[in-house]
Amino acid sequence: DISIVSPRPYLVDEPDPTWSSAYLVMVWQYYVHTGDRRFLAEHFESMKRYVDYLGTQATNHILPKYWIGDWGTIVEGWQEGEPVLVTTAFYYEDVRILSRAAAVLGRSTEAEVYDALAQRIRTAFNRTYYDAQRQQYEKGTQFSNAFPLYLGLVDPAEQKAVLDNILRDLTRRNGHFDVGVLGAKYLIDALTMHGRADVAYQLATQTGYPSWAHMLEGGRTTLSEFWDLHGSHNHVMMGSIDAWFYRALAGIQPDEARPGFEHIVIRPFVPESVSWVRSRVQTIRGPVAVDWTKREGALELNVAIPANCEATIHVPASSADLVQSTPPLDPSRSVPGAVVYEVGSGDYRFRRAAAGLPHSGR
Repeated sequence: DISIVSPRPYLVDEPDPTWSSAYLVMVWQYYVHTGDRRFLAEHFESMKRYVDYLGTQATNHILPKYWIGDWGTIVEGWQEGEPVLVTTAFYYEDVRILSRAAAVLGRSTEAEVYDALAQRIRTAFNRTYYDAQRQQYEKGTQFSNAFPLYLGLVDPAEQKAVLDNILRDLTRRNGHFDVGVLGAKYLIDALTMHGRADVAYQLATQTGYPSWAHMLEGGRTTLSEFWDLHGSHNHVMMGSIDAWFYRALAGIQPDEARPGFEHIVIRPFVPESVSWVRSRVQTIRGPVAVDWTKREGALELNVAIPANCEATIHVPASSADLVQSTPPLDPSRSVPGAVVYEVGSGDYRFRRAAAGLPHSGR
């Protein structure tokens, strides 16, 4: 049992994975961002023991309700530990991380065993928590739908319906969320992952209660524990939004398949109301820098990729004819809303003409 805090001052026998799963998530993210297999190997057995322990607490692959849930949520009638699905969802994610770690370390048998366990948990999760008639999970709150969507628990055929369910609820609340600490991260990430970065941006920049802007009104410089400003007043747990700025607006993302930024994905989101973005991320291989400027429909995108790296750059454009690159490059393909380039290390400049004004050549 991994403590939710260290040392633990309360709830000695509380095995809630909602907080304790941070151990596996952090180890995996450290590996993804550094490529350090040795670090992954050092923690593998401990991660495995924790996952196996969670299995002893599950009944037919479903974990019981614990007390934390989506802490700080403002869902009407919320009770501690809701949504109940959160514990099993984290169990699923922990098992998936362990399976991927085993594969990286060449422990193929364990990778297969835990991958099969993850699929059994996924089946049990959907059987227990998904309401096919309403196309929602549990009570249909923003977080109870967004978390399974983010983790890949939702069957592909149901993903659009679950996403639409979230969007309808946001519209009903005039573009405001009702989430707590977990939802503040996973709602934004789920929307971005499923092609609605525009809605995530609306939430990130929303004003009034509840919002990040509301938390910082009146000259406050730190975040509170709760949206209504009670509890701790220097509580960064709602602060996961900061990563969204460089991962989505600038579009700087690691590639799990080639960790340690050996391969980098650059996929910027360009909102209508934003005229420029500038970002620099220090990686284990050197700084990755992205800046873009938009004027009268035209876009200039500058990307710097460090030595010994490769990158896939998505230039927001409807057609390759609208894009000019320096140095001259041939695009590898087009995807909806972007022209894609495969590059090595170096500095690159892309100019996208306003619609109807194509560039000539590369």
